[in-house]
Amino acid sequence: VVRKMEVDFEDLAQATLSNDGDDTQDRLLLELHRPPRFFKENPPSTVSGGAQEVNYVYTTDFTNGQASTESRHILLFDPGAITREVTKLLVQRLGNYVQ
Repeated sequence: VVRKMEVDFEDLAQATLSNDGDDTQDRLLLELHRPPRFFKENPPSTVSGGAQEVNYVYTTDFTNGQASTESRHILLFDPGAITREVTKLLVQRLGNYVQ
């Protein structure tokens, strides 16, 4: 069963992205004002053209209450997975000001 947590942008108190070197995982630290919402995947339904549409339904905290009671969450990603994209965004944004 696929499960997910969702957080609204306005629920973020702080977000910090870090990477200690080329071979280390990207680390995204999120500090939240409110607990995340929890969802589980419903069986997919078929839409026009035969495509499958995934639906999620609200569910209870599947982390044994840990995600609901802790305001700090650390997400780990493959090395460069996030920092590479952030670097691209910064270059694009700064490029507009440098010209």
